Amino acid sequence: GISLNYEHNTANASVGELNFGMNTDKTDFIGMINLGSNTSVSVNGADYNILTSALSGNYTGNYVLGTNISMSAAAGTLLGNFLGLGHTVTLNISSNTASVGMFTTISASSTVSDIKLTGATHYTGPMASSFAGSLAASAQGTSGAHVTISDIIVNNMTISGYNNVGGLVGYLVYGDVSDVTVSNTTVTKNAATGNNIGGVFGQINYVDLSDISVLNTDVTGVMYVGGITGSLANSSLSNAIVAAGSSVTATNSYAGGLAGNAYTDKITDSYVENTS
Repeated sequence: GISLNYEHNTANASVGELNFGMNTDKTDFIGMINLGSNTSVSVNGADYNILTSALSGNYTGNYVLGTNISMSAAAGTLLGNFLGLGHTVTLNISSNTASVGMFTTISASSTVSDIKLTGATHYTGPMASSFAGSLAASAQGTSGAHVTISDIIVNNMTISGYNNVGGLVGYLVYGDVSDVTVSNTTVTKNAATGNNIGGVFGQINYVDLSDISVLNTDVTGVMYVGGITGSLANSSLSNAIVAAGSSVTATNSYAGGLAGNAYTDKITDSYVENTS
C-alpha cells in the first residue's frame, strides 16, 4: 500500500507533504489524488478504505475517494471520516424520501473534507419535515461530538425541496464548518411553501462557521431565506461573503443577505456585495 502525510500546503510543499489543496480563491482544487480500488492507503497514520464507485448504504469508519464518481441515489448515514482528495461527485438525485443529498445524514464526530460537488438534488415529496442539500440532507452532531466539514466546493448545483434546503446541507446542529464555497448554484423551494432556505444551509443551530463564500448563486423561498443560511441560532459566523451577482428572495418575509433569521450576536467580518 501507500502512506500519505496529508497536509494542505500548496505553496511550500516539502518532502513528505502533499502539494494539494484549494486554489487561492477557493473555487477549485489544485490537483487530485487518484487511487486504485485495490490499493490500501494510510492517511496520517490511520487506515482508510478507498471508494471508486457510486456510494450506497451506510458508511462507518474511514474512507477516501479514489476517483471522480457519479450518484443517482443518496447514500445512507456517514459515521466516520471522509476525504475527497480533491475529487468531484456529480449528483443527479430526485426523490420523494424526506432526506436528499450525497448522504442522507452525517452523524456526530464525523468529518468530511476536500470534495467538489456538482449536479442536482431534488426533494419531490410533500413532507414539511424534510431536508435537502448537496453534501447531506442533514448533519447532526452533539454538544460533545461536533460534525466537522471543511474544504468543500459546490459548483453548478441545483438543489430544491420543501423546507430546510441548503446549497451544502439542509440542517446542521452542533458543527464546525470552514472553507466552503458555493458558486453558480440555485437553491430553491419546490412548492408554494418553503421555509429555511439558504445558499449553504437551510437551518443551523450551535454551529461555528468561518471562511464561507457564496458567489453568483440564487436562493429563493417563502420565509427565512438567506445567502448563507435560512435560519441561524446559537451560532457564530466569521469571514463570510455573499457576492458576485447572487440573489436572495423571500416571497413572503424574512430574507437576508447573510441569514433570513438570526438569533446571535456573533457575526464578524462578513458582508454582502453585488447581491439583490
